[in-house]
Amino acid sequence: MDILFISFLEIARGGASLRSYNMLSALAEAGHKIDLVAPCHDIPHANIRLLPESAKKISKAKLLLLATNAHFRKSYDAIHAADSAVFYAMYLCRWRKCRLVYDASRRFSGASGSGHSRLWKWFPRRFQRLEKKVLERADLVFSSCGTLTSNLAHLERSATPVQIEDVPLQSLYTLADQTEPSVLQAFECRPGALVMCSCLPECHGGCHKILLAARKVIEQVPDVGFIFRGCMNKKAADMAERLDISGNCLFVKDRSVETFLSLLSFADATLLIPSDKQRYLHPDVYTLLKSGVPIVSIQNGAYMDILDDKTAIQTLSNAEAIAEGLLRAILEPLFSRALATEGQKRIANQFTLSSFKYRVRGAYLKMGARRN
Repeated sequence: MDILFISFLEIARGGASLRSYNMLSALAEAGHKIDLVAPCHDIPHANIRLLPESAKKISKAKLLLLATNAHFRKSYDAIHAADSAVFYAMYLCRWRKCRLVYDASRRFSGASGSGHSRLWKWFPRRFQRLEKKVLERADLVFSSCGTLTSNLAHLERSATPVQIEDVPLQSLYTLADQTEPSVLQAFECRPGALVMCSCLPECHGGCHKILLAARKVIEQVPDVGFIFRGCMNKKAADMAERLDISGNCLFVKDRSVETFLSLLSFADATLLIPSDKQRYLHPDVYTLLKSGVPIVSIQNGAYMDILDDKTAIQTLSNAEAIAEGLLRAILEPLFSRALATEGQKRIANQFTLSSFKYRVRGAYLKMGARRN
């Protein structure tokens, strides 16, 4: 099958475009020929051709022009569009008839939606009809979690999204050595226990609450160290100084996947801090479960399907509850090991890269058979 793959996100082995990278790999390894229109850093297979002028930094307007020219010059069997690229891809499919594949990452309209421009808030009914039309027109819709599947099916009853969850970063990365990360040298002395705080995107508030929880833990375990990675407030370091815990806290600016995995391999516990506004499962949770490090998670409805009492210590969002959960993870090693082991088993049974690729290829095969 000849496929035109369109994404506005940079295609790379890690980060926000990991799902698209894995889908490209799955399709190319199955023998499909793919023309890629996207800001690109990594091309995972020889069957993928990056269209001319696609570069790491390129505007959406140029990407759309490239996609239009490609569709004009060549007849494709399908257009695979990631996230908001589907709204343009739908018109391309109507112009020269071909299958439309939509890899959804969110609901755009409605109370649970997050439109990609202000126009979606100004004209909600009009754009809700547009999103409904996309779901009605698409020959195949991919979803990444149960909540998103439900939201899409509620908008368009005829839509039957194929739910394929993401996979942990460890599936694509192998750390060459297990030496201590250099960033840990910033601590005045090597911590006796290390807690990694993973603040997910959009989590801009609650910084003071998390640091208060850290202080309560340090009062009980003085040699514990905290590593903060993610969207912590810029004033977090000043807050830590005022709380007199700066010597136990390290704020990591390095966002590379290698540093993340290296730090995770030396952590004794990890604190998952989702945003209150987060509606869908963030793929980092699979990496944390795969790591074998006990997870302390602030309760969030988006994570109920995968984080339960068997895989994580779930707490309320106040400082006292968070501190209590962290202390339990640090001071009860047998209990923590049982949680971590159960999390690894769940990943091995349900969320592997081979399973992801198999299900993507199967969905494409069913789509082809349905139209033929």
